[in-house]
Amino acid sequence: MQGELRKTLETLAVLGILATGFYPLVSNAWNQRAADRMMVEYRKSLWTDGTEDMMRAVKSEAEGYNQRLMMSGGGMNEKEAGSDYESMLNPDGSGVMGYLEIPKISVSLPILHGTGDEVLARGIGHLQGSSLPVGGKGTHAVLTGHRGLPSARLFTDLDQIEETDHFRILTLGEELDYEVEEIRTVLPENTRDLKILPGEDLVTLVTCTPYGVNTHRLLVTGRRIREDRETESTREITENREQKNVEKVKHLAARRIRLPDFIWKKPAVVLAAAGVVICAFMLRILWIWTVYRGRRRNVERLRSKRRIRSIPGGKQS
Repeated sequence: MQGELRKTLETLAVLGILATGFYPLVSNAWNQRAADRMMVEYRKSLWTDGTEDMMRAVKSEAEGYNQRLMMSGGGMNEKEAGSDYESMLNPDGSGVMGYLEIPKISVSLPILHGTGDEVLARGIGHLQGSSLPVGGKGTHAVLTGHRGLPSARLFTDLDQIEETDHFRILTLGEELDYEVEEIRTVLPENTRDLKILPGEDLVTLVTCTPYGVNTHRLLVTGRRIREDRETESTREITENREQKNVEKVKHLAARRIRLPDFIWKKPAVVLAAAGVVICAFMLRILWIWTVYRGRRRNVERLRSKRRIRSIPGGKQS
């Protein structure tokens, strides 16, 4: 009896370990799905009729903010900026400034205002007091992300980035390409590498390091490698690419499964319910396996008794 109980407990422990191991995979897929959904909605909002003038106005406002920030030497508060930070670079009211893509580590995540816990659990945060990520000379945008979250990868693999690797920011229908030129590890209070430099167009990606210890900050700084001085042929290629992006977004939006808003607003509840269903399924499998195992043992006992009886002089034990 004790042997049976021990084996059952061991089986439950193994199933528990498997369930724990599957959680990061399922949760990361869920969060990436939510990020992709935000991307679709953001791009759709930029390519509806009548938004071209709006985008120009939003970009002009962001460039004005960056100019005032550079003139102030950084650290500009909201009054000095002349506008509410949360409303800057927020064309559709969703809080999405744009998107960060790092092809080498398969990152494609929304850039959101601020660096609060709620923001960093959903995507990449923009450090208030740094330039807004619209490019231009005399700008230095700082984007931060978590590492090692069980629910999302985010900047977990940022340490795999090397100098000359590329990343890009997609905002207001434009693609801003950057090449990594410097990687540093600094103490959290060391911010001198985040300063705005006259004439430079920089973006720095920031995350905690070492992995799991988080005593320092990893800074990955990229310099803009392609300006918006386009020839006629280049402009035509760009317009064709943007048109393809529009069609792709419309296609994704058409194919997307329409799920209730509750699912997106209460992901923790949905994940918990999914966990209960998975546990119930595993317990059902365990019960079937236990019944099968018991029947198999009964069959083996009967066969053993028959063999004993068939032996001359054999006795039934």
